[in-house]
Amino acid sequence: MNKLAVVQHHSVSIRLASLQFLTLAAVGMVSPYINLYLVDIGFSATLIGTLASIGAVLALVLTPILNQFADKRLLHRRLFMMYLLGFVIANIIFATSHVEFIIIVAVLLVQVTVSPSMTLGMQLTMTQLATRSKAMLGQVRSFAALGFATASLLAGQLFGVGGFSLLFWTGALFAAISIQVATIFPAKPKIKAKTSDAAPVARRKGFYVMLASQFFAMMGIQNSFAFLFVHLSQNLGIATGEIGVWAALIAGVEIPFFILMDSVLPRVKFRQGYIFGIL
Repeated sequence: MNKLAVVQHHSVSIRLASLQFLTLAAVGMVSPYINLYLVDIGFSATLIGTLASIGAVLALVLTPILNQFADKRLLHRRLFMMYLLGFVIANIIFATSHVEFIIIVAVLLVQVTVSPSMTLGMQLTMTQLATRSKAMLGQVRSFAALGFATASLLAGQLFGVGGFSLLFWTGALFAAISIQVATIFPAKPKIKAKTSDAAPVARRKGFYVMLASQFFAMMGIQNSFAFLFVHLSQNLGIATGEIGVWAALIAGVEIPFFILMDSVLPRVKFRQGYIFGIL
């Protein structure tokens, strides 16, 4: 491998790691504080939980439709950018609007953009790394956890300076920068995947059971994560400005696992790795 190829290789890896860092920094800046903000402006716990459930259902319905459209038109990068733009718009609404209906729209917008953008961004990253001889997905993914943890720590300081509004503006800024960095992904694949004439292989029934269990598990995790910080603030007396420290600790625990992932996963079966990750 010549020197130019080595430089290009490292440049791509750095940009991918930077994108992971920035996108999760945007999420880490605001996600621990969104429900605290909603409580602060008078939203009830019942309404917050209802919005989380509605958002999960909307994401379940809309994400496959949008992904299928992107598959047909080869617009995966554009869809990823649209998800990030939706997150930017939601944060701007949080920072500027006091109309309850518009804030509800922003909450739902976060629900239908954050998780799909993380999934699609990881898929695009895996595609970019597929040509690498060395497994490094875990190393790149560790920067996402680092971005979340760093931004959450910073959020506590920013909250003391400018309150919730400054957090939302900063989250919007990180997401906006991520849109530009996302140009590391090709606008369209150079070669369109060939469709096979062979009959599609029937999926096992267990596949659909796994999908359903995954959906309910993720919905439970998201709701518990959402109310965790409200519980810490209201019931345990943790100051709002210190919530970011707890969020950073949660994200920081993931970093060693991601770093080890590249060396461990090739040695175990996929099912074993999946079960271990769930546990």
